[in-house]
Amino acid sequence: ITEAGTEYNGTIKNAIGIGSLLLNGIGDTIRVSLSADPIREVIAGRSILSALNLYDNVKIIACPTCGRCEWECMAFAKKVEEYTAKIKKPLKIAVMGCVVNGPGEAKDADLGIAGAKEEKKSLYDSLRRTYDKKSRYALKKTIEIMCEGTDDILNVSPSGNLFDLEAITNEDVYQTYLDLLHNSQILIYSIGDFEYDSIFESLNVLSDLKTTDIDYQPVCLDDKVITKVKEKDEIQDLNQSKLVMGYRSKINALHPLYYGLCIFDTMFGGLYSSDLFRIIREEKGLAYSVASQVVSTEKVMYITAGIDGNNYHLVTDLIIKLHEKYKNGEIDESLLQTAKENYIADVKGVYDSPYALTSFIHRMDILNSTESIEQLIDNINNVTVEDVMLASRAVTLEVIFLLTNKEGNI
Repeated sequence: ITEAGTEYNGTIKNAIGIGSLLLNGIGDTIRVSLSADPIREVIAGRSILSALNLYDNVKIIACPTCGRCEWECMAFAKKVEEYTAKIKKPLKIAVMGCVVNGPGEAKDADLGIAGAKEEKKSLYDSLRRTYDKKSRYALKKTIEIMCEGTDDILNVSPSGNLFDLEAITNEDVYQTYLDLLHNSQILIYSIGDFEYDSIFESLNVLSDLKTTDIDYQPVCLDDKVITKVKEKDEIQDLNQSKLVMGYRSKINALHPLYYGLCIFDTMFGGLYSSDLFRIIREEKGLAYSVASQVVSTEKVMYITAGIDGNNYHLVTDLIIKLHEKYKNGEIDESLLQTAKENYIADVKGVYDSPYALTSFIHRMDILNSTESIEQLIDNINNVTVEDVMLASRAVTLEVIFLLTNKEGNI
């Protein structure tokens, strides 16, 4: 094509003329003519070949500028185009102006990006709900008290905080995205019925991604010395008081007694037949709800309960006494067996969900562990009464927090 004209109109003429011939199998070499920088001719030529699937590069799919577009979609698509210009892989990236178009226009893309101005508001609303939902707020306050005067990672929320959220800009999000691509450790898991070699062939489009080995500490290693239990309360307008008891543990996910701790937690407050639920809620009627939870990577355990604030001392004293029974070796072996069976049933459920199985494998990677599900089940079956007793002795009460509606409960 010669005498095509200026860049914009000339590119259209070249695409129609050259493209129609190539679609009919005519031609081995093309030459684009534009009244523009010769580099633009090369770019136009490659774009024509790419549109005909005769040249491997990154194809950018982007939204039209309809009324649903909620962010700077055009500018971002341009940045993506510039950033991927030198990648010689048949990769398709969709940049969508709203979440409505994501499932449709981007369904054949290898990578989809959908922007929405509402996402910042959604995250803001989610963080606000932490304050509005009283049980979550009580747990958050307990963690803050446990971490007072320290930079404990336990006090870092995965969702961030309201103060930092306010300052986030579009550029911050984009730079974070680039940082993830360039500086993160990339782990890819494939689960399903497939030929092993076919996965690597399918992932060739990602070969330009660079993974970074990161030296990280997968679990908490420090043992916090507890000299005195802190008791705190806060008065709010609510019908049901929220009790949280925060414990420090000497056992993390890599400790030999880890599964002993898991079974102790299940027996103590992790089942409907657990001691906390059966005795405090069912037999004594002192709680609307009560449960325990171990966070093994951070070496902490929480007991959460909905109670009448007037019963604060009765409930906390009883919880402490029940814990003492475990520490003294007074352990119900039938409950131990029930706890094992329930824990193993949950573990076997991992096989029923690709997401759950991927999460399990990823957790093992994070912990630098090669333990299989079968080995995990064997470890649970091998937990003894002594293991549970020793695990319970490794857990120490640090904070008692009560969110209540009147003074004088503590």
